[in-house]
Amino acid sequence: MSLININKINDKKYFRNVFLDAIKWTIAIEFIVNFFAFSLTKEIILVPILFLSASLQTVASFDPKHKQVENLFKNLLMYFSIFVFIFSLYKTINEYNIVFTMDNLKSFLLPIILSITFLPFMYLYNLLVKYETLWVRLKFMVRNETERKRLKRQILIIANFDINKLLNISKNIAKPINVYNDFSTEMIKQISKGQYIGDDK
Repeated sequence: MSLININKINDKKYFRNVFLDAIKWTIAIEFIVNFFAFSLTKEIILVPILFLSASLQTVASFDPKHKQVENLFKNLLMYFSIFVFIFSLYKTINEYNIVFTMDNLKSFLLPIILSITFLPFMYLYNLLVKYETLWVRLKFMVRNETERKRLKRQILIIANFDINKLLNISKNIAKPINVYNDFSTEMIKQISKGQYIGDDK
């Protein structure tokens, strides 16, 4: 899913947020809560009730007149979440020898490790996609192949592995080239920082 949505990633903050999500303390709670399940019969009864409650809360939220109904189902879901947490905590303390095993530790750490180690590949792939998109645009903007190659070299030197600089160049390069006929290295440096001011003269 991350690779499918790669074009929607337009900031380095995205990667920082993914990293922070991978190591946040709430994943320990999620792991413990998901570790213990209710019996099949209870699950079959509970799931439709919870789904209906969440659906009714969502529908009620669209109309201010149904605020009381929205609050009712919101509280119902909140109390159920608290109950599940207390139930899971009790089971964890009561059956700690089942929870705290090496296999469970591996199961807990594996998604975290995979998420973090996948980030460099995802960053580089996103960088490649952004460069390729810019090269296609330059092909239509700069007809002179020699000038285009020189521009590409300068962009690679200035933007390098910095996605934010590359995005600034990609967003702002059309006007300097098409309006001011500016192909200079200084222009690329300026638009990479979002500081370019054209000269109508």
